[in-house]
Amino acid sequence: SEAFRVLNKKNCDFLNSLGELDYKTLRKLVVSMVLHTDMAKHHGSIRQLKKTLAFKAQTKSGWLERNDSEGWMSEVSMLLDLCVHCADLSGPCRPWPLMHQWTTRVLEEFWKQGDMEKDHGLTVGPGNDRAKAKNMPLGQ
Repeated sequence: SEAFRVLNKKNCDFLNSLGELDYKTLRKLVVSMVLHTDMAKHHGSIRQLKKTLAFKAQTKSGWLERNDSEGWMSEVSMLLDLCVHCADLSGPCRPWPLMHQWTTRVLEEFWKQGDMEKDHGLTVGPGNDRAKAKNMPLGQ
């Protein structure tokens, strides 16, 4: 939502040439990609990928060869979601100093969210309570 908030500022909306339908489609894709960085969606995404791969093997159809625009857009969205999810999970594959730096940043982001959840009297999400964080590897 922050990216779209910035786009509403004067001289920041580089998407202003898009028509309303294209803008809504892009926004929907971006929101979906961000939501698919949530590990709660991991297993569902993998199941959907396996199901799609099985269908493609059975029908001998390629990617993005759908005749219907809704099916085509669904495949585009799934592939983009998976690409961003893979990129999001790639941190542990980085060289140690870089991985440690980003892990620290991510944990701090989660803890700040937990602090806000506490401040608003909400249940603190898993991994978001800095008081319970004892060991970085176990927090992953």
